[in-house]
Formats: sequence, structure tokens, C-alpha cells
Amino acid sequence: GGECGDFGTGTTTPTLRGPHFILRGHSESVAAVAVSTDLAIVLATSPRAGSTLHCLLTGRFLRTIPELRGELCALSPEGTAIAWERRGHRMRVATLNGDVARTVSLANDLPPLTAKPIVSSDGRFVVLGTERAAAGDPKPAGVALLEVPELRVAHVWELPGGAGVSSMTLTGDNTNLLVSGTDGSLTVLADPRLGMRLVSQMFNLGWETMV
Repeated sequence: GGECGDFGTGTTTPTLRGPHFILRGHSESVAAVAVSTDLAIVLATSPRAGSTLHCLLTGRFLRTIPELRGELCALSPEGTAIAWERRGHRMRVATLNGDVARTVSLANDLPPLTAKPIVSSDGRFVVLGTERAAAGDPKPAGVALLEVPELRVAHVWELPGGAGVSSMTLTGDNTNLLVSGTDGSLTVLADPRLGMRLVSQMFNLGWETMV
């Protein structure tokens, strides 16, 4: 194999060394993973076996949270674990101690989710991407902003034409949220770190859409 070098410099052939750890403790295939480098925590989630927590620095198994089931997950900077379960369209939040603090069904508020949730840097909000709403379904589809840990829907920014979300990502400096729509559009939205009032104002004003 090639020499391990700095990715992107072109000076050596980049390779990956490892594995440093093999994180065990999950009893079925993992559907989603979230990592907090600040907390050195890895969250792994599955729809039937729940979630496991591991230490990123040592690889040590910390605990299982059987009730925190789902196909999508996220970690807040404060250590709140979030998971969405397609069955029942349920979202749950749990502490790193393993206590599920809140379970909410979003079935009456939003279409099913499609993209990995993104937690704001202050941990107060989680950004969700939804499927396109079914014909005749009055629920708003697009990008939803939920308050954490209450999981209350604070705002939904509907994509043009009622498109669903195929993927989302934050720019490296956390200044813009890029949303890919199921209609092929790319939409630039507000920084989720901003205060709720400013975010609402930006949503109301609208943001540039690039098609």
C-alpha cells in the first residue's frame, strides 16, 4: 500500500490506516450513525434494537438505549441523542445516561423524513428534511425546524413546487444550509445557529433558489 499522507496535498498517496477500533455491542445492522468529536461519543441506531453509545477515543462500549430506535439519528453539542423511527413517524430524544426524555409522533405535522437530521450548534433546534407530500395531504413538506428537546415544530420552509428533500448539508463554516430537492433544485437556507426570531424572519423573506 501507499504511504499515509495528508489528503489533498498531492505529495503522497493518501491511504487509511486502521481500524483503530471496532465498536461492538449492536445486535443488528446499524441504520444510522452520528458522531460528536467534542464529546467523543458515537451514536449508532437501528429500527429494532435501539441505539448504542461508544467512546470515540477509546472505543469503549458505554451503554444501550433500547427505546431510542430509528432509521435516522443525530447528536447535539450538549449530548442530546435524537432518533427518528419510520414506524409511527416517531422522533425521540434521550440523554447520554440512557433516559428517553421525550417521544413525539410527527404523523399529523410532517411527511416522513428523508435526510439525516442536522442539530444547530447551540443545540436548541434540529433541522429535518421531508418527503414530498402525497396528493391531497395538507401537511407542509420541505425543511422543518424543530425545537429541542420539546420536538415542537417551530417552522416549515416549503420548497418550490412542493418538492421533497433528497439531501441536506451544512457548509464547512456552518453559515449556509444547502438543500437538494427531489425536483433537482438546490436551495440555500439560513444558518440554523441563528436565533429563532432571525431564522423566522429569514424564512418569511425567502431565500435564493438555484435551479
